[in-house]
Amino acid sequence: MIEPERRRTPRIKKGFLIKYRCPAHGTPGWEMSPLTDFSPGGARFLIEEDFPVGAALELQMVLPMSESDVLLRGRLAWKRDRGRSTLREIGVEFTDVSPEVQQQLVHAASFFAKAQDA
Repeated sequence: MIEPERRRTPRIKKGFLIKYRCPAHGTPGWEMSPLTDFSPGGARFLIEEDFPVGAALELQMVLPMSESDVLLRGRLAWKRDRGRSTLREIGVEFTDVSPEVQQQLVHAASFFAKAQDA
């Protein structure tokens, strides 16, 4: 049975890079992962750490159309183990997004959604 879509905005399947850390759980330095997908409201990517659902994350997205990394805060919304691998797939909901950063995310998502549909 397929679960109904709960996202407010569609996800864009693009392999941008994302840097993340969870200072409250002992990761002071930045780790890096390729994005599986993203939207203006969140992102999905792989990590090795086992942060709890609800953990606050600091994020830096590298969008090709931005002059610098996009700085974000997020909350780990869900996680899923990847079988025998040490990697976990996680979904992060962006929180406290400034209007400027939100506009960058919307612009990137809109641009790549058009390319994805073409």
